[in-house]
Amino acid sequence: MEPQDDGALGWSGPEGIAALTLRHLFSSAARFSDFQNSLPAPDLPAGSLIARVGLRGRPVLVTPGRPLVFSETGPLFLGINDAACQDNRGTLTCTVLGAFFPRRGPIHVKPDLVEVRCTGTIVARSINRPVPDVDVLLQLETWPRRVLGGLRTDGQGRFEFTVLVPRNQSVIISVPEFKKESQPRVWSEGGEFRFDLDL
Repeated sequence: MEPQDDGALGWSGPEGIAALTLRHLFSSAARFSDFQNSLPAPDLPAGSLIARVGLRGRPVLVTPGRPLVFSETGPLFLGINDAACQDNRGTLTCTVLGAFFPRRGPIHVKPDLVEVRCTGTIVARSINRPVPDVDVLLQLETWPRRVLGGLRTDGQGRFEFTVLVPRNQSVIISVPEFKKESQPRVWSEGGEFRFDLDL
C-alpha cells in the first residue's frame, strides 16, 4: 500500500473513494489490485458504507435516502468497506428509519385493519418544481413511530401507495428528509389520506 504523507488513503463519506482516485496512490497495478481484492466488497468503492442481512448475505452499497431491498432475512449489519479498519479515524452516524414491503397481489383486510390509500405531491415552491426521489412514509403517530408503509416520489414529485392501518389509531404521513409531517388522522373505515407538501 502506498499511503499519502499523513498516513491515510483519503477521507470520504458513505459513498467511499472511487477506484480512479485511489489508483494513483499505488506504485503498481498489481498492488492496487491486491488492495481492491482484500476489501469485504471488492466491487464497491473503498471506504464506502456497506450493509448486508445475515452473516452470509452479499454486501451492498448504502446510499443515504435510498431504500435497500434484500431477499434474505436476518439481522442487518452495517460496516465500512475496508479490510483494515483499526487505523481509520472519524465517525459516521446512521439512522435506520424502518422497513416496509411492496404490495404484492390483493390485500385481504383483517377486522382490526383498514385499507388507506396515501396520495399527494411534494413541490419546491421557491423554484416551482416537483421534488423527485424523496421517501414518504405512513407511520403511527405515537412513539415508537412504527413505519406502516411508504414509497419514493416519482419524477413529478407524486406518491401513491396503499397501506393497512390499525383501526382507530392515529397515523401520520411523514417526509423524513425534510422533517415534515401531516396532521394526524384516525381511521375507523378505509379511505384516502392526501398530503400535499409545499417546501
